[in-house]
Amino acid sequence: MASDMSETSSMKSNQSPKSVKYCHCGSLIKSRTSWTDMNLGRRFEACDNNQETCTKGKNVVLGLLRRIRMMETEMREIEERKYVMVNTLQSLEARNLEMEGIIEENKELDYAVRDNRRLRLLLEDNMMRHRQRECRMSMDACVLFMAIVMMMIMVSNMSGKYMGVRAVKSILELM
Repeated sequence: MASDMSETSSMKSNQSPKSVKYCHCGSLIKSRTSWTDMNLGRRFEACDNNQETCTKGKNVVLGLLRRIRMMETEMREIEERKYVMVNTLQSLEARNLEMEGIIEENKELDYAVRDNRRLRLLLEDNMMRHRQRECRMSMDACVLFMAIVMMMIMVSNMSGKYMGVRAVKSILELM
């Protein structure tokens, strides 16, 4: 008999919206209003055995719905803060990568500066040696000149002629 009822119920539900409808359990189907947040105030049909919520229950449901809305607002705010934090984190990570590149570049430049200092010290050392060689060569040239002058004086003394100042000037002109 219950299956007959469900058949008549489904048949009657297809007939017209104003017709009387019955549930599978045989109870009358009534129109109700939804109290859920997703369908608040929406009309629907339900079995008569599904008792309507009392006034106190409706107040509790409304309070719970307010709390749910507040929690959803808090969640949106948290999501917005999370979005800002994620963007900040990403920009800081990008900045960190940029800084790491700069640090690496600074290391390379520091190495180049140290290498330049080393080369400058080598160059200064070579220049000092070159100056010392020049001084030695100048000294050697002076000694050689003096030796030549002395030899000329000795040769002139041996030949019995005094060459004098003119001979020294002519020697200097040859150099």
